[in-house]
Amino acid sequence: MTKNFSSPFRSSAKTNGRHAPRKRSFLGGSPHKLSIIELLMIVSLFFVLGTLLIVTMNPSSAFAEARNAERWSAVNMLHNSLNEYQQTMHIELLSNTDGTMREICHPHVDAALCHQAGFVSLSHLVPAYLKEIPVDPLASGLGSGYAISGDKNIVISALLAEKGDVITVGR
Repeated sequence: MTKNFSSPFRSSAKTNGRHAPRKRSFLGGSPHKLSIIELLMIVSLFFVLGTLLIVTMNPSSAFAEARNAERWSAVNMLHNSLNEYQQTMHIELLSNTDGTMREICHPHVDAALCHQAGFVSLSHLVPAYLKEIPVDPLASGLGSGYAISGDKNIVISALLAEKGDVITVGR
């Protein structure tokens, strides 16, 4: 005579004298098995959705807009700090110019070299009026990518604005 011991950790396959219903996968067939066709359909669906996402997002345009937003911020910061400097010091910043736009020198370039190249050095504004002179993300060489003109009324422009935008602050 054999005794039928059932383990408390193993579920019984029978419930009330009936077998438990067999689970089926969503796509049909046996559970946990996909056919090669179903697998290819899923991969191609992800490929199509990924392509549509990249095309609609247009990352290069989004990066250009982000750089232009950074330029707007830098131009406003320069304009505000230069106006504050003029009001505090009671002097015209660019009294020897004829109103033409001159590029602002890169912050790490010597002031004498900057003037020799025809740029404007604003190093005297750091750190009292500016934490640092902003540099355009696409700037290279001696220039910062920003230009200044005027004497009493200062106009600041971003020279390397993208997507056809004109970034200028002043009167």
